[in-house]
Amino acid sequence: MKYSKPHLPYEDQLDLLIRRGLACSDRAGTLYWLRRIGYYRLSAYFIPFKDPATGNFRPGTTFEQIIDLYRFDADLRRLVREALDAIEISVRAVITYEVGKDLGVFGYADRTNFAAAFNHADFMKILRREEGRSTEVFIGHYRTKYKSETDLPVWMATELISFGALSKMYEHLRTSLRKKIAREFNQPQPVFVAGSTP
Repeated sequence: MKYSKPHLPYEDQLDLLIRRGLACSDRAGTLYWLRRIGYYRLSAYFIPFKDPATGNFRPGTTFEQIIDLYRFDADLRRLVREALDAIEISVRAVITYEVGKDLGVFGYADRTNFAAAFNHADFMKILRREEGRSTEVFIGHYRTKYKSETDLPVWMATELISFGALSKMYEHLRTSLRKKIAREFNQPQPVFVAGSTP
């Protein structure tokens, strides 16, 4: 099948919505939102207001209802992102602290501190790649001041790596250290290991 839908100017997009049963009391306002958000992105928010049998809007559906749903979704996504950011920061801080305390400032760089199944060489390669790409001021300062050091202190290293890489590092720490970290969150340690169940 060949794609045949043409590009539609904003006015024509709105006319199409109106033909499909959308009530539009404020044409200028609706056109504003079509320009700022885009028809395609908004089309996901049309779905709850459409009759599945006809594909048209249910009687009485207004563009304001669609925008209200869009705003609700945007607010919810923002709140979830903020909550996840707070959790990630806290988990990073606890892992960093406990690894530094138990294994030492550079303990993460010693493969003997991890389970044999951990691909420590790959982990260190990822960390070095992230350091090479980093524009963080603290990295430049550290490398200028401590030229003889091969590795970064754990508190710098854990700021550079992705949360996925941090999770893999945690997963392969010795069990006692994993348990200590998990206890900080009143959780059994398998909760912090990807793919595990408590």
